[in-house]
Amino acid sequence: MAKDKHELESMTKDELINYADSVDAEVQHSWLKDEIVSAILKAQRAAARQGASKNPSPKEADMDEAETKPVKVTGAVNIKGQDYKAGDEVHLTEEECSTLTELGAPIEGVEPMDDEAIQSKHEEGVEAQKQRLEDEQKARDEQDAKNKAEAKGEEYQKA
Repeated sequence: MAKDKHELESMTKDELINYADSVDAEVQHSWLKDEIVSAILKAQRAAARQGASKNPSPKEADMDEAETKPVKVTGAVNIKGQDYKAGDEVHLTEEECSTLTELGAPIEGVEPMDDEAIQSKHEEGVEAQKQRLEDEQKARDEQDAKNKAEAKGEEYQKA
């Protein structure tokens, strides 16, 4: 079991060197005690990282156990950080497949959008963004008017 910095600092130099051997930390007897402690902590962190990569987290294990099916890619797409070209095969769960279908990703069973459909989606997005900006500006204007009215009311009460 890995030791924390406080535990290591309470050990003698000889005990640290013996412990360093057990955790595969490269140390020398001529080093200062603080340097040995640092090297041990580094080795423990490296071992923990390596252990984590060998033993997947419960979430990753669940994902591995989830049933996947091969799906053909019909166009260039990036799925889970991996680039695929038309004709490639990717293994997806039902959930991943339905999500990609909803997004219109070029996978088997999804008709790729033509240029007109892509332009239409783009224009819808631009309009939605303009509407959101107008709504935000309107809300700011209303808040400014309210703040001015409150300020005038306070001035009136002071007078």
